[in-house]
Amino acid sequence: MSTGAASLVDAVQPVLVAALVGPLLGQHVRRMQWAGLATASAGVAALVAATFLERRHPATLPAGPLPALHSGVAVVALAVLALVPSLAAYQLSWSLLRRVDVTTLNALLFLVVPTTTLAGAMLFGEPLSAVTAAGLALAALGVAAVLGGETRRRARNGNGPHRP
Repeated sequence: MSTGAASLVDAVQPVLVAALVGPLLGQHVRRMQWAGLATASAGVAALVAATFLERRHPATLPAGPLPALHSGVAVVALAVLALVPSLAAYQLSWSLLRRVDVTTLNALLFLVVPTTTLAGAMLFGEPLSAVTAAGLALAALGVAAVLGGETRRRARNGNGPHRP
């Protein structure tokens, strides 16, 4: 499975949160935010389609000659390189949650799939097709729409997150 396909589970969260934030927290998801979530969802769907299309002509990646070295590096990476960014990400998430509403914050998760896809292409030589590029663009456009709606709302109503 490609790195982009592996990150698709995260792509469902922003829509799920937007659907539940009203009934559970009493917050209103605005039309522009829904439009942005729909656009980003279309981008993720295009990335999924690209993954399926690329499976018909899979790229062959060279096997590593030293699996033991790879395992050792993986242990170090998990112990050090995953812990620090994870803690920083949680801190950033809580900090952003004080400034924007839940839907806006979770819309940023739509950038996980494109970021992972680009990282897979740069680091592992995974192929990027026209469908993949379209998916990346749609996801970015959708997130921009959600963030733009939040910026306009904040300009109208003040600086805090939307609270009914």
